[in-house]
Amino acid sequence: MTSGTAKGRARRLATTGSTFGSLAIAAALLISMLMVPLTGLADGGTVQVKCYNLKFASCPAGQTGYQIWNFEGRVANQQEAGYCSRLKAPGQNSTYNTWTKIGDTCVAANTAPTAYALSFSTNEDTTGSFPLSVYDPDAGDSHTFVLLSQPAPAAGSAYISGSTLIFTPKPNWYGTASLTYQATDSQGAVSNSAVITITVNPVNDAPVAADMSLTLDEDSYGSVVLQATDIDSPAPTIFQIISAPNPAYGTVTLSGATLAFTPAANWYGTTTLTYRAQDSAGAWSAPATVTVVVRPVNDPPVVANRSLSTLEDTPATLTLSASDIDSSSFTFEVIGQPANGSASITGSALTFTPAPNWSGSTSITYRAKDDAGAWSNSATISITVTPVNDAPVAQPRNLTIDEDVPGEVLLIATDIDSVQVFTFALEKQAQSDHGTAFVEGDKLRFEPAPDWHGTSTVTYRARDVEGAWSEQASVIITVRPVNDTPVSKNAMRLQGIESVHSAATGKVVRN
Repeated sequence: MTSGTAKGRARRLATTGSTFGSLAIAAALLISMLMVPLTGLADGGTVQVKCYNLKFASCPAGQTGYQIWNFEGRVANQQEAGYCSRLKAPGQNSTYNTWTKIGDTCVAANTAPTAYALSFSTNEDTTGSFPLSVYDPDAGDSHTFVLLSQPAPAAGSAYISGSTLIFTPKPNWYGTASLTYQATDSQGAVSNSAVITITVNPVNDAPVAADMSLTLDEDSYGSVVLQATDIDSPAPTIFQIISAPNPAYGTVTLSGATLAFTPAANWYGTTTLTYRAQDSAGAWSAPATVTVVVRPVNDPPVVANRSLSTLEDTPATLTLSASDIDSSSFTFEVIGQPANGSASITGSALTFTPAPNWSGSTSITYRAKDDAGAWSNSATISITVTPVNDAPVAQPRNLTIDEDVPGEVLLIATDIDSVQVFTFALEKQAQSDHGTAFVEGDKLRFEPAPDWHGTSTVTYRARDVEGAWSEQASVIITVRPVNDTPVSKNAMRLQGIESVHSAATGKVVRN
């Protein structure tokens, strides 16, 4: 240290090495140490320098050791340090000898890094990776980072990988989260704690369409109300079919949220379709599946209308049949007996017997039952009975007359389906020894043989206008005996016994 005297104002002494001497001061003594320039320091910053064996005889205890160095701006990236120690003289204008040994080198100490508040942003449901950094005037220092606090549990979670902050927001959460961090440099100096603010921007969430199921019976109709949820929008009301079932299985329609399925006739089994939902912001959901189960149902048989023709008074038979997609064995039943006749079923054969002498049209209603017990529809058998001319019926007659007196009787016949005009004819004439019978118009005339009396029979037939002959009918003729009046002739002499029949008494008399 060089020596000098300062009076009236402070003086600055520059160090030039290890120097000994005495200094008389009348004011403050300034000791200036010109260090080797320090680089990489900010203007106006501070640094601790440890100086060894810097002693002042009259300095209070504690003047040695770590001291504060103040920096004044110089050439860019260079700083000049000056250590100022104020020594008070014992008296005004007095001489005070100080012995100071400055023989060791003063070295700049490590400076702790400075952590700053940081702000980052990411989108909802998106993990963010953010670089961390601190200010450190010490060139070449590396840093490790630690989290002092986590964000709120509802916001998400964070961890540090190297110098990168990884933040994962909670699903569907958005808002602002904060956490604190700290850095340590490679010399072990720890920074201050600083806050990291992370903003999670809201993103419209697509709705979620629910898988659905629909169960219905074969040959029926079923519907289901589609459902979807949305965490950040009202429940969706717009739905769209993405893929429909095979047309061979059935058809699907959509009205609002109601999906309807109509299976193809007689089809049963399982099929699927997919749909999606749209929210109010226009986002479509992922596809969802509707599983459709059509349960098999026994199909009833089907019978068809039939027709049957026959002749009057002639029974007719018709073989019945039915169709059934899932059965081949049937039982047939007449639902109601027809008018003007009767019907019966044996197996699959229906027999219709028309009422006697009836002709015209009638019908029979029938149905079939399959082996599972299902009855068919009812069907009609239309029956036509063609009229056939019925032969007339000749009526038996009686004729009673007196001996030797001709007589006649009216011949009678009936016909159910013809004009009551008949032609009569004798089938067999009376015996010639009884008399003679013949027909005149609708009368039979009989002339008995002379003096004959007794009973005789003749037969006749009737023919209608259509030429049909009746069966034979009989006319029984009774000829009553009548007493014949005696007739006188030339007298005759009777020899021997004579017998005369008395008309008066009926007795035989003798002459």
